[in-house]
Amino acid sequence: MSNFTGVTFANQHFSPADDAMVRRAILPDGILTGCDFAYSGFSLTMTEGYLILCGRQIKHTETQNWDLSGKNFGFARLVLTIDLSRTSTQTEFDQVVDTVEYADTLAAFPDLVQEDINIGGTKYQVVACIASLNSSAISGIIDPMEKISG
Repeated sequence: MSNFTGVTFANQHFSPADDAMVRRAILPDGILTGCDFAYSGFSLTMTEGYLILCGRQIKHTETQNWDLSGKNFGFARLVLTIDLSRTSTQTEFDQVVDTVEYADTLAAFPDLVQEDINIGGTKYQVVACIASLNSSAISGIIDPMEKISG
């Protein structure tokens, strides 16, 4: 008996992790299409589009705004977290969570959790963008996630 099993063969199981391993080997984390960033006042906006994170394709279904008025001066970063311990059914998907973190300096942000979710990990985080803040508004987007092509 052989110690091999088929993945992309007829009548064999093909999981999202199997697919993501191939995509991760080919594509870095980034924006596939859309997901453009803009800002006005303390409002950060990301348009709809598609992302790839740790080989997993994610659809951002509509334009979204975040209020970054939680801190004057310093930086705010928008973190996207894939958390495989959260709900994913045919009717409900809650495995991608967005959060805003604040820091006085770029070095003061906490480290990201980047477990390999394709081989047993459950959490993988990326920075979608970092915005610089002053007392009256967002003053710029200094580190947006890169657009990629395959």
